[in-house]
Amino acid sequence: MAKIVFIGAGSGFGARSVLDIMSFPELRGCELVLVDVNPSHLGPVAEFARKVVAHYDAPATIRTAPDWRDGVLDGADYVMTSFAQGGPAYNGVPYHHEISIPAKYGIPQCVADTAGIGGVVRTMRTAPELLAIGKDMEVRCPGAYMLNYVNPMSMLTRVLALACPKVKMLGLCHNIQYGIRDLARWLGVNHKELRYTAAGINHMDWFLRVEYLDGRDAYPDLLKAAENPDVYRQRGVQF
Repeated sequence: MAKIVFIGAGSGFGARSVLDIMSFPELRGCELVLVDVNPSHLGPVAEFARKVVAHYDAPATIRTAPDWRDGVLDGADYVMTSFAQGGPAYNGVPYHHEISIPAKYGIPQCVADTAGIGGVVRTMRTAPELLAIGKDMEVRCPGAYMLNYVNPMSMLTRVLALACPKVKMLGLCHNIQYGIRDLARWLGVNHKELRYTAAGINHMDWFLRVEYLDGRDAYPDLLKAAENPDVYRQRGVQF
């Protein structure tokens, strides 16, 4: 039986991740430990998780904990991380300062969670917590995989790889999966009707190749779609 520890389960990824996990029959007997410092966020996710387990009539065990330091990492097979350190991820402080102070000095940012000065500062305040988790994993669950969704994902995954080389890890982001769906919608096809190659860092990746299943290049059609103001207005930054 796999043991999955989800640190930051009260985040926006929490409930959706539970659905993803339970969609795999191989994981329906898992022990799922939901961890979050905010009980008002954790409670509803845990309740939802138990309803999902009941829906699948699965033998999964759902537990909650307020802190990953409470020994929940013992014997884990997978550790998922999706948390914001120091305050809300995209509102309030310190996020507001990471947007407003650089802007004051002529450095506007789109989101400030991936690269640039905002990404660097977010890395500096988040890395110590993620590294502490990695160091604890080396002792409590050697061999476990860390699945990191914390931003700046690329920077933090790199830091963890350097500081905790024994920890097996993957940095994950939904950006490419969502991006190809956007492109497919503008092309008027299902995303499963496209083949593509993408490269880059999360939130800053490039679709180097997009083609139809018959091998035709889809980029001429995408460029034509971009000429439509209604399409361009939806995702101008992507074009």
